[in-house]
Formats: sequence, structure tokens, C-alpha cells
Amino acid sequence: MKSKYSILAAACLLLSISGAYAEIPTKEVVANAYVHSPEAAAAALTASEYTWFGLDFTYLKIFGDSGFKEAPTPLPAGWNELILNEQKKYDAVKTFGKKPVAYDFEPVAKRNKGINLDALIIQQEPPELTQQQIQKEVAALETGDTAGTGIVFMMESFSKPENQGYLHVVFFDIKTKAVLISARMSGKAGGFGKRNYWAKPVFMVMRQISDGVYKKLVKKYAK
Repeated sequence: MKSKYSILAAACLLLSISGAYAEIPTKEVVANAYVHSPEAAAAALTASEYTWFGLDFTYLKIFGDSGFKEAPTPLPAGWNELILNEQKKYDAVKTFGKKPVAYDFEPVAKRNKGINLDALIIQQEPPELTQQQIQKEVAALETGDTAGTGIVFMMESFSKPENQGYLHVVFFDIKTKAVLISARMSGKAGGFGKRNYWAKPVFMVMRQISDGVYKKLVKKYAK
């Protein structure tokens, strides 16, 4: 009998631990999303098409995973290449309201080139990105003559203890660089190798967007 209760207690403990590090709930994502204005949010969400600029790692911090010191240096480029090469899995059209999506990862590729992986690894939990940081980085993207509504994933942190990746899904006016909507989200990590392990949070976030976040934002601001 004692062993039965011990097994039950252990199972409950595991469930409580896993629950403590669950992905940010959709309701919380929508409630806490930054919007430039309700009108700007509505314009972003009702755009007829989007340009996706990929993953920006400028502010990324890695907590509790020293293995990155031995990882190949082009990891940021590798993550963006993975999305481009596996567009069926990382389906941007399905993610963003089944609208046409153009890909332009060159601006973030330029921003990601100078990243020093050693400087990214920290020993304490990193703070959340501020809206000022997000706006500053969006303004730094060299988007050329492209116009319309852009989307970029601003990577915030990879937490090994929590087994979660945190990022901000940012909609912005490509011409003015004004951030229209910014929503902080998280996804569970998993898979073999550093690239695949930390690419999974991106996939999980995209699935959350297509499963409800996008529709709930539309309902809140564009209906």
C-alpha cells in the first residue's frame, strides 16, 4: 500500500512541476499583448497579406544550458534556415489567418551575424524584453522598399530549467517601423541537437497562434 501511495505522490509531483512551466495561456497572451492603438491593431490583423522577417536573436539570452559554448556558431542562421527549408512544418500561411505570406529573412540575417554565443549564456533568469527594446530593434531592420505589414519573432530567452523558449510575436508597419502589436509567448523545447531542441518552441508558438491566439486577437480588435 505504501509503495502505491509513493508512486501516486511522485506522479502528482511530476505533474505539478510540468504544470509550473507550462506555455503562457492564450487568454494571458491576448490580455497582455501590447497594441499601438486599437485602430493600429485592427489594421495589422485585417491586412490582406504579410511579410515574415523570421527570428531576430539580438536580445536572446540562454539560461542554464552551457552546452551552447560547444555548439556551432551559426545557430541563429541555422534556425532561420530550418524554417525556410521546412515551410510545410513551419506553416506561416496557416499560422497567420491563412493569408498570403512573403518571406524576407535577409534583414534579420544581418542583425544576427554579429552575435557572440558566449555572451548570450547567463547564470540567472533573464528579464522580459521591454517594449522600448522591441521597438528599437524593429527600427534597426533594413527592410528596403518593402511596405505593408511585417511580422518578426523577437527571441527573448531559452530557459533550460523551464524547458521553455520565450519570444515576442511582433506585427509592425514596414514603412514607418512602428510596432502595431507585440505579444509575448512561450513554447516547450524538445528534440535532438541544439538546433532542433530550441526550434521546437517556435513551432509550438506558431501552433498556438493558429489554434486560437490570432483569432482571439482579431475578435478583440478587428470585429
